[in-house]
This record gives sequence, C-alpha cells and structure tokens, in this order.
Amino acid sequence: MKHDVVGNARRLSDMTIERLLRLTDFEIDTLRNHFNHRTPFGPENAGVVRDADAKWLIFSTQNELCKAYRKSPRIIIGRRGSGKTSIVSNTDELVEHDVTLLIDTADAIEYVRDAIFEDVAPSDVYVEKVEKFWTYVLDALLMRQIVKNYGELRFPNCSKFLSTFSIGDDAGFNDIVSSFRKSVDRLGDGLGTFFVRAFFEYIDTGEAGYASAIQELETFSSEKNFSSVAIIDSIEDYKIGNEKNAASIQGLLKAVGEYGNRQRQVRLCIPGEAYFEIKNLSSNFSKDLSDSLILHWLPSELMHIMAWRYLIFLRIYSPEDLSKFSDLDIKSRSHVSKVLQNFLPQTIKNSFGKSESSLAYILRHTQLLPRQLILILNSIFRTNTGEHISSYRDINVVMGLRSCESFICDEVFSAFRYKFPFAEDLCKKVIVHLPRTFRDGDLHRVYSRFGSAVLREYGAFDFHDFKEILVEIGAIGRVKNITGMYAEAEFEYAMPGRLHLATDDQLCLHPVFSGVFEASAHRTDEVFVYPQRDWFENEEQRSVWLKV
Repeated sequence: MKHDVVGNARRLSDMTIERLLRLTDFEIDTLRNHFNHRTPFGPENAGVVRDADAKWLIFSTQNELCKAYRKSPRIIIGRRGSGKTSIVSNTDELVEHDVTLLIDTADAIEYVRDAIFEDVAPSDVYVEKVEKFWTYVLDALLMRQIVKNYGELRFPNCSKFLSTFSIGDDAGFNDIVSSFRKSVDRLGDGLGTFFVRAFFEYIDTGEAGYASAIQELETFSSEKNFSSVAIIDSIEDYKIGNEKNAASIQGLLKAVGEYGNRQRQVRLCIPGEAYFEIKNLSSNFSKDLSDSLILHWLPSELMHIMAWRYLIFLRIYSPEDLSKFSDLDIKSRSHVSKVLQNFLPQTIKNSFGKSESSLAYILRHTQLLPRQLILILNSIFRTNTGEHISSYRDINVVMGLRSCESFICDEVFSAFRYKFPFAEDLCKKVIVHLPRTFRDGDLHRVYSRFGSAVLREYGAFDFHDFKEILVEIGAIGRVKNITGMYAEAEFEYAMPGRLHLATDDQLCLHPVFSGVFEASAHRTDEVFVYPQRDWFENEEQRSVWLKV
C-alpha cells in the first residue's frame, strides 16, 4: 500500500522513545510474542515476525542502509543475518509504492528455466532473449495486478494482452510463465519450432498487443504518479552448476539491470555468500550490477539496534525503567551509549582475564551482522541470575557470549554449505594449529600438513584456493595495525569485493573462530583481534554501494 509523503515521514519519525511510551495494550501484546525473558532482544530471524506493525516497530531505521534503500537500488547484497529480509519486507514503509509484487525466487527461476530450455540448449539462446522473457513476465504480473485493482475498462490494452495469453486475475508469476507456454503451443502453427523462438516471433508480430499495453501502463504511471516494485528475495543455493539454471539467472541479472524506470521498479536480493559466483554469471557486470546496495553495518548502527530493542523490552516488562530515558534522542550516538550503559557493564574481564570494554568484546566477536549480535545479547541475558530485568550486575557477558560462539560458526558454515561443504572440517583441522596472528608461511605449513588432506576429497584445491576459502567465510583476515592489546584487522565480509592478501601480510583469525577452534597452546597470546575497529571513528571507510 502506498503511504502519502506526510504519513510515511510520520511513520519514520515514530521510531522514538515517546512512541514506545504511547504503545497500546494491543501493540504490547503483539510484541510480547517476540520479546520475553528468553529472548529479551527479540527474534534473531526477522522472518518469524508476521504482524506488519510489530515488524515495523522492531525494525530499526536509524542507519545509512535504510536511507540508501530509499534510493531504490535494483540489487541488495547481504550475507545471511545481514537483514535482507527485514529491509525488503518493510519496503512499503520505507519507499512509496502503489503496488508491491512478491516473487518466489526458486519457483521463478525453475519455471523460466523449464519454459525456455525444455527443448533447446542454453548455448543456443542469447542472453538478451532470456532477459526479455523475464521482463515480459514481470510486466504481465504488474498488468494483472493493475487490471485487477482498477478494472478492465481503465486498461483495455493491458486487458487485451492478458486475455491473449489467458492470464487470469489471480495469476502469479509461475501461472503467467505457464500461460505463455500454453498459449504459444496453441498458436504454434506457422511459428518457430522452439518455444523461445515461437514466443518472440508471436510478440514481434504485434498481435499480442504488448507494446500498446506497456504504453498504456507508462502513460497511466506518469499521469497519476503511480509506482510499483517487484521484489525477488534471495535463496541460499541457486544451483549454478546446472547450466540451464545458470542461463536463467544470467538473463535475470540482465533484466534487473535494465528493467522499467522510476515508476516500474524491481529489487533482487542476492546472498553475499553466492555473490562472486553470481557476479561471474553476468554478461555485463558493470551494467547488470551497477545499482547494488551492500548490507555492511557500522558498529554505531548495530549499537542503535541493541539500544532500540532493549527499549522495546523495557516498554513491555518494565515501563517505569523506560520512562527514565524519555528525554533521550535515540538518533543521537551519545544517547544510544547511555542506553547501552544501562544494561552492559562498562568493562569485563575476557576469558583470558584481560580487562576490555564489554561493547568492544561483543562487537569484535561478530561479523558485524545484526542476527549474530541479537543472538549474543539474548544469550548474555539468559545468564541473568537476579530479579531485576534491566540490571547488568547479574549477567555474565563472557559466559553468555562463549555459549553461542559455536552456533555463530555453525551459521557461517551452513550459509556456505552449498559452496564449501568441507568448511567446518577444514577449520577443525587447521585453526587449532594457528595462533591468533600469523604469517603466510605459517598458513602454508598448516595447509601442507592438514588442510590439503581435507580438500583432496573434494577436488583439486591448491594453497591459493585454501586461503581464499578461509578468507571468504571470514575465518581469517589481514592485520592493519597493532595498538595496545588489539590487532586491528580487516575482513572480506566487510569489503565490497575480494580481500587480496600478499605473502608479506600479517594474517589473523577472527575471534569467534579462534574462540571455538583455538588450541590451549595459543591461549597465552595477549593480543586480541578486533575486526574493523577503525569503523568506530572512520565510518566513511564503510562501503554501501558496489563499486563496478
């Protein structure tokens, strides 16, 4: 549903403590389904929140990523747990649209693949044809919705195009693909032998009325300031090894890069774990992926998420404590810090007995992903042994974090399982023999003695491949500087491309991986890895747009 400009701005400005204090009993009861003493910071997975108002209240808009999303990027790239689903599911709240179309990605790829390549090899079909087919289906889906909303009399040309292919009022993406296929089979006399050739021959004759239908749609959109968006959410395994799947995705990328205009928009979500493979499918990378938003989170933005969710918890279970913050501006970084200080101790002794900031300790054990952060906070607060829900004196930050380190690693392994099914076994065999910081030669010795044996079962992987795998999953990074107790490091998951390592670079283990796999012999090291520490003060180093 489209919100007027004032209404949408009001919803965005409602993300305040004052708004929380004004929550109705019904809203509180809805939020209570997701915030409790087991999960005081709410659900780690946004997909479990079905209620639209609850989803919006939980969702944090005080970050540059939401501002960037309002610029309507065509592609959103993010790793598992980065918030892709949260952002696209709040599209109607963040950006004005009259029609929002949700497309099941796996089904869409499968139906396009089967329709186009049932009787022809991918090598025999130009990517431009596949791209146009995706475009026709997306346009037909939009026409169907507009005719359904506004009536056939208002859109005679769109209605004619739909009726030509027997596309009904409730037809979804898959139904439209099937209708195209069946109609061409029915009208096959005199057309090309293969479906894709026959379909475009029929469209090119003009008998279907596609050009006039699109013109009708464009005129209406321009006159009424009408806008639409088709959202194609991500899936974890695109089965790119299947050449027909790969050809279908290649056409999809090209279609997304060229589709529509300001009024007819499309959003394609791509998992960061599959980004490099999908990028390699592109027939014109600089054009297909030029308008891509990358979900890289700053520490300050994650701090805001921590504070906002804690305030929601207080509103539900301890409103008198929330009222103490009524004068704070949650958009202010210093005010966010005041909220965090209310439930986190200023310093803790880490598992090696060294004193450090509790906030630094928590953040450096994440890959700067909201889901990991919420998981850690929920785990920490489950250690609460006191009666007062907002007191940090009764929580054990270190124990809470340590108890979920393995789960965080498992999540990473799971996200890369389709690509690196051996990742967990590789880390078990290799990381135990590495200190927190090391050199390329140390890594090569570990590869030769332990890593190569694991990889040999899965194909021909040399040392370069081995290193690239560990870098890509975020297990190892590059040390930029050592200041005091911290080895400040950079990791590929926080970059808009590859992290290319030189042989003379000082390397390091990510804290969550060393926490799970580190051997006792390496636990005497008094230097601790701090990923992306410089992002605290130099936020401009974070890239949110893909550089092509």
